[in-house]
Amino acid sequence: MQKKGISATVAIILMVAMTVVSVGIIWAAVFPAVREDFSFAGQSTIDLTIETIGGYTYWDENEEDGGSGLACVQVKRGIDETNLAKLKVFFSIEGNSEEWEFTDVPEVNGAVKQCFGPLDSKPESARIVPVFMVGSSEVVGPVISKISGGDIPEGSSVVDEEIQVCNDDGVCDEGEDNANCPNDCYCGDGTCNNEVCAAIGCPIPEDNENCPDDCNCGDGLCLEAFENSKNCFEDCGEVKPSEGK
Repeated sequence: MQKKGISATVAIILMVAMTVVSVGIIWAAVFPAVREDFSFAGQSTIDLTIETIGGYTYWDENEEDGGSGLACVQVKRGIDETNLAKLKVFFSIEGNSEEWEFTDVPEVNGAVKQCFGPLDSKPESARIVPVFMVGSSEVVGPVISKISGGDIPEGSSVVDEEIQVCNDDGVCDEGEDNANCPNDCYCGDGTCNNEVCAAIGCPIPEDNENCPDDCNCGDGLCLEAFENSKNCFEDCGEVKPSEGK
């Protein structure tokens, strides 16, 4: 009896088919990881910096509680196109790492500041780690910014800015009025002035729109400095042909 073997052509076809199937299985297993790596590579270009200038990053110690306190951190963000979902900060304290999370994330070209604690003592370092949204999954990124404890001053150096009232600059600024700054704010003095007003952008004439307290169309007086028959017919009546010359 003569045995029949598999022809060379059939053998080659089977080998090619097995190779294709094997490649498909491997690619199905590897592709999700590769896709995530490519997606994350674009996210890792985010520009985040712990801001140590300006006094918003500092250590606020509670002297009555044995040296514990709050670590306040300001993070500044530059220009990027990443999908930032969360922002984590890690403090190194006496050899241990404590993880905290910002309530808000900074917008592009923006900043956020938050105080964390109470912490047992002043951190030896602080690290910022972003969390990106890649597809429907959150991906934790690498450390983007790090500062040492020496860059964390004790106590804030920020001084609350107060509105300077009446600086005699000729402009009626916010917080100024005729009562507390008559040199800058003429509106309210009872006279409809011709060269000053109570709005930023002075000098311009006062009228019944920008200073109705002083310039009242309808008071029976035709103030020629700003009233006429067109803008205040009630007081000035019709203009005679000879008027205005």
